[in-house]
Amino acid sequence: MPLALSSEERLPYNTTRSYSCSEGHVPRGDLSIRCTEDGSWSPFRGQCSKLSCGRPVVNTKGAVIEGRSFYYNDKVVVRCPEGSSANEPSVLTCQSDGTWSSEASCTVSCSRNCLHGGVCVSNSHCSCTPGYYGSHCQLGE
Repeated sequence: MPLALSSEERLPYNTTRSYSCSEGHVPRGDLSIRCTEDGSWSPFRGQCSKLSCGRPVVNTKGAVIEGRSFYYNDKVVVRCPEGSSANEPSVLTCQSDGTWSSEASCTVSCSRNCLHGGVCVSNSHCSCTPGYYGSHCQLGE
């Protein structure tokens, strides 16, 4: 982080100048300098590091996050296994508060019509409610 003070600016001994990090960055160390007895500034020992969001949580089995960096303003793409599609938005952004813009999730793409309250879990399979069975949950006990 570059620091600059006007050469014409005269400040008294022991004056402190504090700095802050820009949005999406977190301070590491002391972000201040002090005017010393000889009129120079003390060494600046702090730094600002990009905030990390960590790897996005995937709430769907088989979803893959394409991206290797998980820091402020980084983007990742959600890819889903065959037979399912990423819920919108499929591109997630690491935000300045350390969270992702959305959850990574997939929805099963189904063309199968499941009967009697059954739920399509893939294009070729229904998960049937108790008492029903068959490829479309069409058969009852």
